[in-house]
Amino acid sequence: MNEIIQWRRAGKAYLTEVDHVTVAVSVHPAGGWQWCTNRDNGPSGYDPGLADAKEHAVQFTRLWLSERELEVSLQALKEENAMLRDEAEWFRVRLSDYRMMIDGLETAAHEERAAVVAWLRDESINYMPIKEVALLDAADKIERGEHRREEGA
Repeated sequence: MNEIIQWRRAGKAYLTEVDHVTVAVSVHPAGGWQWCTNRDNGPSGYDPGLADAKEHAVQFTRLWLSERELEVSLQALKEENAMLRDEAEWFRVRLSDYRMMIDGLETAAHEERAAVVAWLRDESINYMPIKEVALLDAADKIERGEHRREEGA
């Protein structure tokens, strides 16, 4: 970033703000310059020269802030992933329920079709040959699933 950082003198230290984090550079007791932020677990360090200390303080603070943003983004993604997994599991359960229901309906339809065919075959015995052929033909069409085609289904 080519942004110009404005440092201000505060006693024996230099202060600036980097994205709402205060960065301080002060004289190290053993010589050189130490720097740190006003945040817990924020970056800190040491440099022999003031210019390097200021530059490194800003760079490492920005890196630290970027890392924290990534951690927050990663946590949000993990939460979203967990939510999507829960939603997918809910859909799997619903799909399983619907498949069982469809299987039940298919079984019931098959059983009903078989009952109608059996009834038509039994009833065909009680009619004259022409009616018997018509009933047997209807039973055969039902068994083959052709009875619905005539209705346009």
